[in-house]
Amino acid sequence: MSAKATDIKRKHIRFAPDRPTTAWLCFENLNQKDKFKGQLIGLVRNESLMGCGLVCLEEKRSFTKGEEVLIKVGDLHPMRSKLMWIKSYGSGVFELGIEYLEGIKS
Repeated sequence: MSAKATDIKRKHIRFAPDRPTTAWLCFENLNQKDKFKGQLIGLVRNESLMGCGLVCLEEKRSFTKGEEVLIKVGDLHPMRSKLMWIKSYGSGVFELGIEYLEGIKS
């Protein structure tokens, strides 16, 4: 696990997941975590204490920087989070930067 030069400006070091990990995003009913229903799945590209980067395939939905969502990473409970950045690679492939807005609960 080595830090990249870009990590120096970050508050928390990014690292690759120990094993392939997926995360589900939910864009509705954000105040009802007990009714979490994943609407978009992504592959976790990197993780940190306060967020993660995901690679997703989505052709029908647009994303908005600053949009609040619920995220369920691996076996963790759903957490309120925010889309911090969005990068489109075309053909429906996106990379999303997610910031957790609350602490991690396993």
